[in-house]
This record gives sequence, C-alpha cells and structure tokens, in this order.
Amino acid sequence: MLFYRIQLYSESILYIYYVIIGVYGYMLWDKKEKSDTQLKIAKKGISYHVLFVTAGLFLGSIFGYCFENYTDAENAYLDAYTTIFSFIASYLEANKIISAWLFWIVLNGITIYLYTQRGLDIYMGLTVIYFIASFIGYYKWKKNYDLISNLDIKSSIHLKI
Repeated sequence: MLFYRIQLYSESILYIYYVIIGVYGYMLWDKKEKSDTQLKIAKKGISYHVLFVTAGLFLGSIFGYCFENYTDAENAYLDAYTTIFSFIASYLEANKIISAWLFWIVLNGITIYLYTQRGLDIYMGLTVIYFIASFIGYYKWKKNYDLISNLDIKSSIHLKI
C-alpha cells in the first residue's frame, strides 16, 4: 500500500510479483534437490541477455508510457524500468543464472536514487543493504561456478585418459 500511496504504481506490482517468483524459485530449487539433480549456477551467452534487455526496454517503455499518461504516477518511466528489470533479475536468479546479480547491482543502485527522491529513507537504507548483498551474491555464485566448472573440466580430462 505504501508504494501505491506515494504513486510508485509499478513498484506496487513488483512486490506482488516477488511473492509469485519466490514460490516459483522455491519449487524449482526444491524439485531439483529432491531429484538429486541440483540446479547448478549457470552462465548464459550475450544473445540470451540481449533478448532480456531488449524485452525489458520494450516492456518498461510501455509500462512507463501507460503510467505517465493515464495515472498520476511519480517517476513513471524510472519506476517502470526498475520494475520490469526486477522481474527479469528475479527470473534469472530463480534459474540460478549468475548474471542476475549484475542486474541486481544496477537495479539496487537505481532504486536507492528512486527511494531517496521519494523520501523513503527506511526503504533506501534497506536497498543499500541489498546493493551490498548483490555484490556478495555475485562473488559467491561466481566462485561456486568457477569451482564447479574446474571440477567438470578435470573430471572430463580424467575420463578421456
């Protein structure tokens, strides 16, 4: 309700989405654990990311336009872009795509500005914590990915010998 009251409508939608993507991520990670095929941290190529960024820019522009022209939204475009790209980052994170953390680093940095501008000091402080946590998450996932990748390379070498 807070984000609706302060006219950040896209942000209101985002928090509903977080509940849905949280359930999706939990089911995805839990399902993989039960079947002994744990979901591994993965990297994706540039074309994969270009698709998501292009879709994000397109959808963010549509949301921004609608909120700018048909509501009394504040910062309609910035709010829309951070929301759409948060959808994308959440989806990538649920699927353990390492670049999700890079999206979060940028998004949390922009969100700090957005919340500061609207006088949401407590949320801004929380987002600073998320911003720092995004760097930590990226570092840990990258370290894990590199470790697993090196183990996979070593085992494939041993299998060939």
